[in-house]
This record gives sequence, C-alpha cells and structure tokens, in this order.
Amino acid sequence: MNTLVLLIIIFIVVVAASFVGFHFAYKYFAMTVELKEQKQKVQFLKEKVEEVIRRNRREGK
Repeated sequence: MNTLVLLIIIFIVVVAASFVGFHFAYKYFAMTVELKEQKQKVQFLKEKVEEVIRRNRREGK
C-alpha cells in the first residue's frame, strides 16, 4: 500500500514537472519566433530608409 501511494505521488510530480517544462519551452520558442519577425521588420524598414536617403541625394534634397 505504501509503495503504491509513493509511486502515484512520484508519477504526479513527474507529469507536473513535464507540463511546466513544456510550458517554458513553448514560451521560449514563441519568443524566439517573435524576435525573428521583429528583426525582419527592422531590416525591411532599414532598407526603405536607405532607399529614401539615396533617392533624396540623387534629387539633391
């Protein structure tokens, strides 16, 4: 009886720990994807600004 209760408690702890681990792994993955999207947006805006600067220099503004 004692061994069965101990095994059930260990099982519950392991399942809870795996849920917590997956939760943090998912949050990290989502943050990484969001950061990658932000970098792409910054690169796009940077290219647009450089294009406008070049165009203004050609036009003499």
